[in-house]
Amino acid sequence: MVIAVFAGERTTGGFTVEVTAIEHSTGAIRVTYRESGPPRDSLLTQAITQPYHIVTTPRLEKPIIFERQ
Repeated sequence: MVIAVFAGERTTGGFTVEVTAIEHSTGAIRVTYRESGPPRDSLLTQAITQPYHIVTTPRLEKPIIFERQ
C-alpha cells in the first residue's frame, strides 16, 4: 500500500513535508506528518514547488487518519 502526503503548491523552494510515523491500531491507520518552511532570512529558488512524501506500508483494510505534528 502507498501512502502519500502532499503540501500543495508553494511559490518558492525551501518547503518540505515528511511522514514521521505510521501507527496501526485496531480501528485505523494513523499517519503523522510534519511540514516545514524555509528560514525567514534564506535565499530561495523563485519557482513554483509542490512538496510531497510517498511511503509504502503493508496493505490493511482500515480507515486512514492523517495527523499534522
